[in-house]
Amino acid sequence: MNAFELALARILVRQKGYTWFPPGVLFPELSLFKSSGSRGVLIRVVRGPEVASLQDLLDTSFEEAREILRDHPYRGITVVQLITYPATPNPQQLASLRKLERHEWGPDISVYSAWVGLDKKVMSTNLPWFSRGVLSRKAVLEAANISEDPILLQEMQQDILQTMKQRQAEWQNIYVQNSSKAVFSMLAIIVGTFFWMSVSGEEQFYDTLIRFGAKENSRILEGEYWRLVSPMFLHLNMLHLLVNSFALYSLRDSEWIYGSNRFLLIFLVSGLSGNIASFALSPYPAVGASGAIFGILGSLLYFGTQYRDLFRRTMGSAVWTTLFINLLLGFIIPQISNSGHIGGLIGGFLASAAIGLPKRGFRYHQPLAAIVLGALLAGGLWLGFTFP
Repeated sequence: MNAFELALARILVRQKGYTWFPPGVLFPELSLFKSSGSRGVLIRVVRGPEVASLQDLLDTSFEEAREILRDHPYRGITVVQLITYPATPNPQQLASLRKLERHEWGPDISVYSAWVGLDKKVMSTNLPWFSRGVLSRKAVLEAANISEDPILLQEMQQDILQTMKQRQAEWQNIYVQNSSKAVFSMLAIIVGTFFWMSVSGEEQFYDTLIRFGAKENSRILEGEYWRLVSPMFLHLNMLHLLVNSFALYSLRDSEWIYGSNRFLLIFLVSGLSGNIASFALSPYPAVGASGAIFGILGSLLYFGTQYRDLFRRTMGSAVWTTLFINLLLGFIIPQISNSGHIGGLIGGFLASAAIGLPKRGFRYHQPLAAIVLGALLAGGLWLGFTFP
C-alpha cells in the first residue's frame, strides 16, 4: 500500500471507527468497513490506472456488498469506491465517474463513487449531500498530503493495527453479552399478541384493540390502569407491527451493553413513561411499542454520555439521525403520538441513568435520575387525572 492509502486508513480507523481490511481480504485493494446503526458502510480504495473496466468495478463492489448482507443482519449497505489518480482525471473520465453508481432495494445496496487527483489534491464525489459524512473531503485531502517516507509508512501501519486492537478490547470491556434473549422475547410477545388479536373475534379491529388494552383515557379514568402498560404490546396493523419489530431488532446493541435484565427494565419503564405522557397530553387512543423503542434510543444516548468518543465514532450519527427523522415525522403526521415518543425517550434515558451501565459501577447521579424519573411519572399521572 502507498502512503495515501495507509494515511486514509489510519484517519478513518482512528477518527471514524472503521475496521481496516488489507488488500486481498475483501477486495484486491484496501477496503474499510463500519456499522452505522443497522446499515453497513464499505469503502473501497482503488488505483485508477489499474482499473480495466469501470463497469466491472461497479459490479464487483455490488457483489461484495450482497455477500456481506448474506452473512450479516444489516438493513442495507452503502459502498463508496474511492478511485485515486496520480493526475486529475480528464473531462471524459470525469463524465464517466459521475455516472458510476448503482442502487437496488432488494437487497438494499447503494454503490457510489469518489475520485481524487493526488497531484492537485482535488476530490469530487457523486455521494448525495446527506451521505457526504461517510467519506469526508477533509479526511481524503489530509491523507493526500502524507509523504512517502518508508519509516512513516511503517509507523502508520503499526498505528492502525494498535488502534484496532484497542477498539476490540474497548468493546470487550463494554459488552456484557452477545445474545439478544430479551429482544427476541419482546418480539415474540408483540407478534404473538398481534396474531392473537387478528383471530380473536369478528368485530372491527379498532374494537379489538380497545378490548385488548389500547390506551383510552376515559377507561383509564374509570380505573383500568393496566391500559398504561398494555398498549406497548399492541399494534394497529401489519405495517405498524413490521416497522416497530424491525426497529426493536435493530437496537439489540442496547441489550448487549446493558444485559437482558436491565434492557427489559428499560423497555418496560420506557413504554410506561410513553403511555403516561400520552395519557397526560393526548386525548386520542394509542397503541404501539414506539414509546418503548424511543426509550431504547434513550438508553443509547445515556451510553453516549458515559463513552462519548466511542459513541461518536460508532453509533452516534445513526442514533441522532433516527431520532431526528422519527420526531420530525411525529410533527408532520397527526396520527403519530409525539407525546408518547418523547415520553418514552425521556423515560428510557432516565431509567438507564438510574440503573447504570453494568461495567461502570455506581455513579452518584443514579439516585438523582431515579428521583427525577419517579417525579415525572407521578406528575404525568397527576396531570392526566386532574385535567382529563
